[in-house]
Parts: sequence; structure tokens; C-alpha cells
Amino acid sequence: MSANDAKLLGPPEDVAAVLTAIAAWESATRTGDRAALMALVADDCVFLAPGMAPMIGRATLESILASYDQLTLEPLFDLRELVISGDWAFAWGRDELTAVVRSSGAVRSATGWAVTILHREQDGRWRFARGINTKLERTS
Repeated sequence: MSANDAKLLGPPEDVAAVLTAIAAWESATRTGDRAALMALVADDCVFLAPGMAPMIGRATLESILASYDQLTLEPLFDLRELVISGDWAFAWGRDELTAVVRSSGAVRSATGWAVTILHREQDGRWRFARGINTKLERTS
């Protein structure tokens, strides 16, 4: 994640907390830490991606992530804007994901744009509540 040139609006402590959550998401994706990813997701999450049915709820997302166990993932989110309003945070940016199949070494990548909505929950933690991306697979 690169927040250097991003537009950041909101209370500094909330901006820092949301940036930390986004960085934690990237790190957990990179290391394949499903438990850490699930801790970052709201129970009622909804994620939308091209060519896929809506991923609704933490259990649905967890079952999809389990199918990624045979992959090494390298995410890249180039944050362009983060706006915080109360207990909601809205971020958008360039989104890229490269996947390497461990058994064969085959590489697949997808790029596009993403909108991420986080919610500060009752425990005070920011969690990913909604996500929309336009990532399409690139061919080399």
C-alpha cells in the first residue's frame, strides 16, 4: 500500500488506524494468514468482484480463501483516497493481485480498481465491511 500521495481526510488517529488495517490485510494476504484476514472482516461483509457471485458473510469469504491455500499471493493496493466519516471509512485505489501456483509455478495476475468500505465496530476496531473491485486477469 502506498499512501504517500493519497488524499487522506479524517481525524488523524482514525486515518492511522484504517491505514494500519489496510496494511494488515495486505500482510495477511501475502503470508496466507487466513485467521488474521478473518479477524479484519466484519461478520456481515459483502465483497463484489467481476465474474463472481457476491461474497456475503465471513463464512463465505473464509471458504473461498481456503481454496487459495495452493497459491502464493502478492497483493498491491495503491491508495488514492481515504475519507473517514464517523464510524465509516471509504477508500479507493489501484488494485493488483499476482498469484503463483505453488505446485507448478504458473503465474496469474489481475489488475483493476477497488473501493473498500471499513466500519469501526463496537470493539473499536476497523473492519472491512464492503469491497468492490474491477480486477480482471491480465495475460502476458
